[in-house]
Amino acid sequence: MLTVTPGRWWLQPQGPKGLWVQTFEDEFDTPTLDRLKWNIGYGWGRYNGNAWADGCVEARNVNVRNSQLLLRASGNVPSDSVCAEGRKRYSTAAVHTRGQFQQEYGYFEARIRVARGAGLLSAFWGKPADERWPPEIDIMEIRGRQPEEVSFSVHWTDPHDLSEQHETKTAQPLGPRDGFHIYGAAWTPRHIIYFVDGIEQARITRKDALKAQKSPFYLILNVEVGRDLPGNWVGGPNADTFWAAQTTMQVDWVRAWRRAL
Repeated sequence: MLTVTPGRWWLQPQGPKGLWVQTFEDEFDTPTLDRLKWNIGYGWGRYNGNAWADGCVEARNVNVRNSQLLLRASGNVPSDSVCAEGRKRYSTAAVHTRGQFQQEYGYFEARIRVARGAGLLSAFWGKPADERWPPEIDIMEIRGRQPEEVSFSVHWTDPHDLSEQHETKTAQPLGPRDGFHIYGAAWTPRHIIYFVDGIEQARITRKDALKAQKSPFYLILNVEVGRDLPGNWVGGPNADTFWAAQTTMQVDWVRAWRRAL
């Protein structure tokens, strides 16, 4: 599914050059979440089934206020029975565009202030609308215990042994460490180029990785809480995590384009 947004069609991306046609835009200027663009949760359900993740999405943690999408991580035990089935201990937030917007190739961009604190992960990413996994494109992942470092990843399946593969690159872009930044990814059959505030930070060009991504993807924004497990990249929360001033991921806007030519 790819439609041209009726919004500001003339607006161009911060990152890659060239002429682009906007296909999706949300400035979060409605009183509540626009349900014609977003659903609450993940495309497959309310929680991440991976062992490292300890959160379950609850609607009370998803809000729109002052033209911003607010995704909150809470130390409260989830009250929903679905969360109990997944044995998740923290209440988190996620929204996705599955069923409303999917696109293969193009440029995807959002202005975000990430959640801060040990055990928190803010992410802007995409996966196939048919819910296969992998593949996956992570436009941005930032751990709350190390908010100055941005991770960019691609996940795919090795066609020979069917093992999960990934390539991750990191950057520490200049600018205010606790402020808003614009995160974007230009996705083509030849490469995925990652930008922060319009400046290229990394690129992935592996042919097997890019070939595996060929599918319409939908967008996901989420804040997750990790478990304190050996080797867990995200890590778990500590006694100070949910007392911190910034446990909410704030999203100013989200936009997508395709090449005009």
